[in-house]
Amino acid sequence: MIGDSLSAPELQLYVFGGLRARLGELSLDEVLSQKALGLLCYLAVERREHSRAALATLLWGEFPETDAATNLRQALSHLRRALDPYLVVSRHSVRFNPDSPLWLESEVFERYLAASAKEPRVDHLEAACRLYEGDFLLGFTLRDAPAFDEWAVLRREHFHARALAALQTLADHSRARGDYAASIAYTTRLLALDPWREEAHLQLMWLYVCTGQRSAALAQYQACRRILEQELGVEPMAQTTALYERIKAAQAMASPPIVLPATPFVGRTAERAELARHLAEPGLRLLTIAGPGGIGKTRLALQVASEWAA
Repeated sequence: MIGDSLSAPELQLYVFGGLRARLGELSLDEVLSQKALGLLCYLAVERREHSRAALATLLWGEFPETDAATNLRQALSHLRRALDPYLVVSRHSVRFNPDSPLWLESEVFERYLAASAKEPRVDHLEAACRLYEGDFLLGFTLRDAPAFDEWAVLRREHFHARALAALQTLADHSRARGDYAASIAYTTRLLALDPWREEAHLQLMWLYVCTGQRSAALAQYQACRRILEQELGVEPMAQTTALYERIKAAQAMASPPIVLPATPFVGRTAERAELARHLAEPGLRLLTIAGPGGIGKTRLALQVASEWAA
């Protein structure tokens, strides 16, 4: 397991949903200044050599050059008192010691995603999404350091996009397997991170329909329309509105009850998912199931019709 090879290192940096640092049982948030903590984070994330001048500009860009250099020297002194083995400091440069044990949340996050790059690995994608408790350095800012804030914003956008992609992959994978409940959960979390993603609203409407939750699907459309109008000043796509109208019309129709056989329906997950997908298409008027006699076409049709009409 990826996590096992990186377990229990001495220095731990948690960067999602804020910034927290621990050295064994010691919380470094309580002993380091904000600037020193930000410097530690930057050196750990950007694992390369940095000139002192560049770091001084990064953290004290609004100060005169000599004052910025003095502040950097003081911050490094503060860091070295607590973390000397973790830093390689010379007269002209600073870098994080690559031989020092480090557990960096964003690094583990990226390793889980990399392990699932060629072929989706649900366990790795779920582990990555569990780590992503919020945006990179959420709420952590430094005074008089616009360059640091700009760096944090770029990193934040990168990790945010990676988390959204992972959740979308998990939602699509669950939907393809017919696990609509899991797909709803992943899509709901995706929308919590990106409420303006109309494709996710559309997918959630479709999933609600497939699980017999038509009222929830209609409410999801209204939420989508409200968010798009308030934040972007636009209306939903024609495809989204067409699905909404189709669901509303189906809900208004009084259909006779569908009588199912007493025996439980087992299997056919992929076929049920495909039929439900076709039924959700706005322009569909007729859907035919073809195949040799005796393979269960009627039973499958009754089951899907019952689920759709629920």
